[in-house]
Amino acid sequence: MGSFSRRSWQPTDGLGRNSSRCRTQRDRLRMSGTGIATDSSVTVRRSRPRARQEPRVMAKDIKRVYRWLPWLIIAVTGLALFVGGLSLAFIQKRLVASAGENLASMAEDIAEKLDWFLFERYGDVQMLAQALAFRRNDPEAMAKYLMVVQQASTAYVWLAVTDRQGRIVASTEPSSVGSDRSHAGWFQAARDGLIIVLGDVEPLDEAGGGMDVVAFTAPIVSQQGQFVGVVTTRVTLTRLEEILTRTLQSFQRRQGIQGSIEYQFLTHEGLAFVDSDLRHKGLVNLLKLGLLSAQLSESGQSGFVEEEHIRLHVPVVTGYARTMGIGTFRGLDWGVLVRANRAQILAPVADVTWYVTLAGLIVLGPMTGLLLWTAKQVRMESEQTNAQLDRLKGLNRVGRALENVEGVQRTEFALPEFFQLVIETAVQLTGARYGAVGQFDESGKELVQFITTGMDETTKSRIGRLPTGRGLLGFLAQEGDVLRLKDLTRHPTFSGFPPHHPPMHSFLGVSIRSHGRLFGRIYLTEKRGADEFSEIDEQVIATLAAEAGVAIEKGLFLSQIRTAELLYRTTMIALPVSVVRLDLQGIIQFANPCFYALIQRNEADTVGRTIASVIHGEDQLDETGEMLRTAHTHGKPVTREVEWVHPTGERRVLRLCVTGMKPAAAAAAAEFVLTIEDITERKQSEASLRESEERLRQFAETIQQVFWLTTLDKNRMLYVSPAYEKIWGMTCESLYASPRAWAEAIHPDDRERVMEAALSKQVSGAYHEEYRIVRPDGSVRWILDRAFPVRDESGAVCRIIGVAEDITDRKQMEEQLRHAQKMEAMGQLAGGIAHDFNNLLTVITGNSEMLLFTLPQGDPQFESIQEIRQASERAAALTHQLLAFSRKQVIQPRRVDLNVVIAGIEAILRRLLGPIELVTRLETDLGCVKADIGQIEQVILNLAVNARDAMPKGGRLTIETTNLVLGEAGGHRHSHLHPGPYVLLVVSDNGVGMDEATQSRIFEPFFTTKPRGKGTGFGLSIVHGIIDQSGGHIEIHSQPGRGTMLTIFLPREDSVADDVYSGNQPHKIQGGNETILLVEDEDLVRSLVGDILCSNGYTVLEACHGDEALQVSREYVGSIHLLLTDVIMPDMNGGQLSKRLMPTRPEMKVLFMSGYTDSSTFHQQVWAQGGVFLQKPFTPHALTAKVREALASSKQGAGP
Repeated sequence: MGSFSRRSWQPTDGLGRNSSRCRTQRDRLRMSGTGIATDSSVTVRRSRPRARQEPRVMAKDIKRVYRWLPWLIIAVTGLALFVGGLSLAFIQKRLVASAGENLASMAEDIAEKLDWFLFERYGDVQMLAQALAFRRNDPEAMAKYLMVVQQASTAYVWLAVTDRQGRIVASTEPSSVGSDRSHAGWFQAARDGLIIVLGDVEPLDEAGGGMDVVAFTAPIVSQQGQFVGVVTTRVTLTRLEEILTRTLQSFQRRQGIQGSIEYQFLTHEGLAFVDSDLRHKGLVNLLKLGLLSAQLSESGQSGFVEEEHIRLHVPVVTGYARTMGIGTFRGLDWGVLVRANRAQILAPVADVTWYVTLAGLIVLGPMTGLLLWTAKQVRMESEQTNAQLDRLKGLNRVGRALENVEGVQRTEFALPEFFQLVIETAVQLTGARYGAVGQFDESGKELVQFITTGMDETTKSRIGRLPTGRGLLGFLAQEGDVLRLKDLTRHPTFSGFPPHHPPMHSFLGVSIRSHGRLFGRIYLTEKRGADEFSEIDEQVIATLAAEAGVAIEKGLFLSQIRTAELLYRTTMIALPVSVVRLDLQGIIQFANPCFYALIQRNEADTVGRTIASVIHGEDQLDETGEMLRTAHTHGKPVTREVEWVHPTGERRVLRLCVTGMKPAAAAAAAEFVLTIEDITERKQSEASLRESEERLRQFAETIQQVFWLTTLDKNRMLYVSPAYEKIWGMTCESLYASPRAWAEAIHPDDRERVMEAALSKQVSGAYHEEYRIVRPDGSVRWILDRAFPVRDESGAVCRIIGVAEDITDRKQMEEQLRHAQKMEAMGQLAGGIAHDFNNLLTVITGNSEMLLFTLPQGDPQFESIQEIRQASERAAALTHQLLAFSRKQVIQPRRVDLNVVIAGIEAILRRLLGPIELVTRLETDLGCVKADIGQIEQVILNLAVNARDAMPKGGRLTIETTNLVLGEAGGHRHSHLHPGPYVLLVVSDNGVGMDEATQSRIFEPFFTTKPRGKGTGFGLSIVHGIIDQSGGHIEIHSQPGRGTMLTIFLPREDSVADDVYSGNQPHKIQGGNETILLVEDEDLVRSLVGDILCSNGYTVLEACHGDEALQVSREYVGSIHLLLTDVIMPDMNGGQLSKRLMPTRPEMKVLFMSGYTDSSTFHQQVWAQGGVFLQKPFTPHALTAKVREALASSKQGAGP
C-alpha cells in the first residue's frame, strides 16, 4: 500500500486520555487579533479565552452618535463625506475581520471534530484487538464479529484480521481472505513494534472502487504476550466529509456567512484529500504551490489570512487550523482550510460603497438630501454591526457557561444534572421565561426524560404529568436541528396545552447532537421583552447545543473509560496468572492476588521489595534480573521457562514474561510487567501427549495397515497413516487436500458397491469390504477395508475410524491354491485312470510281444498283432502324459546341464521346427539342475511344438539359458520364489501371442487354442506338471501380435553334472536261473509276468497280495534272489512288504513295478529302500532287462 505515518498510543493515566492537556493545548493555539492586511498579513486569534472582555463600544453609545449625524452632515458636507468613507472602510475592515474570525473558528471546530472522529476509531481498533485475541482460533467467529462492527458503524468500509504470517484469515470482504499481506507496511509496523499503526489517507486496495480511506492497524497479542496477528480497519473519508458538511451548514446558519464556502483537508505533506472542488481532490499539493494559508497551518496555530484564490485569482479570506490529536493520541496532523470570497463577505456594504462613490462624483444633486440618505444607510450598517457585536457577546457567554460544563467532565458524568445546567444557561442567554430539555433514548426517537426550568413547583405538580413526546414535541424530534416560531399555537402539529399549563407563544427549539446521534432538544418559550426569539438567540443556542453535544459525548466516553478501568482492575484480581509491576531495579510496585497466593506472602511483605527477595529459598528466580535488562535493552517482551521450588518444597515449572511499559515520549521502558504462569501440569500433560503421540507415530509408521479417521459426511479426512502412501501410491497430503481421491482410486467395477456400503454400513459398524484400487502407475491392488463408528458423550456417531489392508498377495495365493487344488483333483483322477489302464496295457503289450515272437512275419495274423502292439504303445504314451500332468510319473532325477540337454536334441528341434529359425543363447558357465533328463527333453519339445504352431507364417524361436541369484524374499519382482541361486531356461517366439484371458487358462489340461483334432490340450499342462515336480517355477509373458516368452526357474545345484547319456548304449538282454518272488494283485498282469520270466529260465513264486507273499517266503526253504512286487496293493503295499521280508532274507534284491505312484509313498518305499523300478506298461524285453539290472545291482532292499 501507499505511505503511512505511525502513531503509537500509550495512555499516561488510568483513563487513557489527558483532557486538561488537550484543552490547554487548544487554548495555547488560539490567539486574538484584529489586524487586517494584504495577502501577506495574517490574523491569529486565541479561542476559548478564560476571561472574555465585553466590546467597549456599546449599542446605546452608537445610537447616540448617529442621532446627531444629520445635523452634522448638513453643517459640514465635506466632513460627512469623509466620515461616510471612513465608516465604510471601518465596516469593511470589521466585516472581514469578523468573517475571518468565524472562518478560523469554523476551521478549528472542524479540526477538533476530526480529532475526535479519528480518536474514536483509534479506540475501536484497540478494543477490536483485545476482543479478537480470544477468538483468534475461530476465523468464522472473527469474520462474524467484524461484520457486526461494520454494520454498527457506517464509517468502516473494510475490516480484516491476519495471522502472525500476514495472511488474512477473516475479513468483511470474503475475496481478500487468504491473501498475503506480510509485505504491507502497516502489518510489519504493527508486528515489529507491537503498537497501533495509524495510516494517512490512501486509496483503498480492497473492494471500494478506489475511495480514499484512513487505515487503523492494531497488533493482536495472546495472553502470553505473543504476537498472533493484527486487526486492520479502513475508515472512509465520506464520513469525514459528512461531518464537514454538517459543521459548515451549522456555522453558516449560526454566524450568518453568505455565499458559498470552500473547504479543503490537507495531509501532513500538503496534499488536498478533501476538496469542495472535487475535480482537484487528491491532485493538488497546496504546500508545493506556496499557498500561504497552507503554510501557516503547519505552525499548529489557528487563525485566518487574506490571500489570493489559487485557481480563481480573486481575493479570499481563509481560516486555517490543524488537527492536534486528543491527549496522547497524536492524530494525523491534518490541515483544515475554510475560505470565503472577500467580495461575498463585503456584499452587505457593496451597494453602500457604490453609492458613496457615486455621491462623491455627483456634485450637482441636493447635497443635504444625499448626505441624509447616506447617514441613514450608515445607521443601518451600524445596526448590523451592533447585531454582530451582540452575537459575539452571546457567544462569549456560551463560552463562559461551557467552562462550567468542562468541569463536569472531570467528575462523575451525570446526564440529568448536565442537562439541567444546559437549560439554565440557555434561559440566561436568551431571556426566555420557560425552558426545558427533552432527553431521548439511543435511537433518538423516544423521549425518556423531560427537565424544566422557570416553572414553579406548584404549577408542575398541578400539571402532574410529563410530555408524551407526541404533537409538537414529536414533530420536533423528527425535524432538523433548529425550529423558531413566533406563535407555537399556530403550528399545525400543536395539540393544545394540558390543564393548568401556562400559556406560551414564542418558541425556540434546538437539537443537541454529536456525530449524528441525538441526545436531546432544548425547548425555550416566552422570550422576555420581545414577541419572538431573534436570529441572534437562535445562533447562540445552536452554538450552545453543539458544544453541549460534544461535551455529552466526551462525558459518556469518560464514563466508558472509567467502566473499562474498573473492569481492568476486576480482571486483574480474577486472573489465574500472577501479574507483577516492577520498576527498573526490579522492585515490586503492584501485584495481583494470584501472585501472593503463589509465593504465600501478603501485600505488606511484598510491595517495595525486589522480586528476588520475596521468593522463598535460594535464588530460584535469579534470571529475572537478566530478563529485565534484556527487555530494557531491546524493547521487546522476554519470555522464559524456569524451574522453581515452591515454599512447600515442591518443584514447579513457571513461565515468566517481562514486558516493558514505555511512555509515549520516552525512548526506553520506565516500568515492567512480569507475568508468572504455573505451567507444571501443562508441561506434564505435554510430555505425556508427546510420548503418546510418539507411540502412535511409531505404531502408525511401523504397521502395514492403513489407519484412517474421517468426518461423518466424508468431506474431510482427519488422519491417515503413512502406510497409505505405500499401498495407494499417493501422498497423505493429497488425500487431506481432496478426500474424494479415495473414491476416485477405487476400480470402476467396484466403486459403486463400495460407495454405497460406505454410506450405509459404516455408521452401524457393518462395513467390511474387499475391493480393488488402481494406483497412479496403473497397477491394481486388492484392499480389505473395515470401518467402525466413533461416538461422542451423548452416544451419537461423530466420526468414522477404519483400517485398510493390502490383501493382493493373499488374493494371489488364494488363486494359486484354487488352481493347485483343481490341478490336484484332476491329477488324482488322471493318476487313478492311468494305474488301472497301465495294468491292462501291460497285459496287452506283453501278450502281443509274445505272440509276435512266436509268429513268422508272413503269418496273416502278424500284421493284426503288430497293430495291437502299436495301439498299446500309443495308449502307453497317453498314460505317460497323464502321469506327467498329475506328477505321478516316476522320475529319476540327476544332476543335469541344460546346455548339454539342448545340444543333444537340437537336431530333433530343427527337424521339428522346419522353416522356423532356431536361435540358442546358452550361458558358458551354466550351473546344473537336478531333474529327470527325459522330462526336461519333453518340456523343451512341448514348448517348441507350441511355438511352431503359433508361427504359421514362419518366425524365430529363441532358447536361452542363464544363471540368476534372487535376493531376500520380497526384495525383487519374483517375490513368490525363495531367495537363492537358479538356472533360467527361457523359450520365446515372435508368433501371434496371447491375451490375458488365454494366459490365465494356458496350463489347464484339455485347454487348447488349436482347431478341433489338432491338439490334445496336454502340452503346457504337462510342462507345468514336470517343472512343478522338479521343484521349479514357470512364468509366461505374452501380448497379442508380439509373441510369447516362457521363463522356467529351476533350483541350481553346486555339484558337477552327471554323464546323462553314458548308459543309453544298447546291450544284449539275457535270461537267468534265479528264484523270483512275484507279488501282483492283478491276475492278468501276474500271469503274464510269470510266463515271461519262466520262459527266460527263472523260477517264479507267485502271490496275489502281501500276506500271501509272506507266507510263501516262510514256506519256501530255498533262496529267493529277487522280490518283484507291485507298489500299489490293498492292505499291504510293495514297500511295506519289502520291509517285512528284508529281516529274513537280507540278500534278496527288490524290483518295484507300478503304473501309478504317489510321490511321497514312492520315495519312502522305493528309493529310500534302494530298489529298482519298472514303469507299467512294459514289454517282455523291458521286463527281462530290468530283472537282470536288479539282480546285477549292488543295492539290497534294506529296511529304512
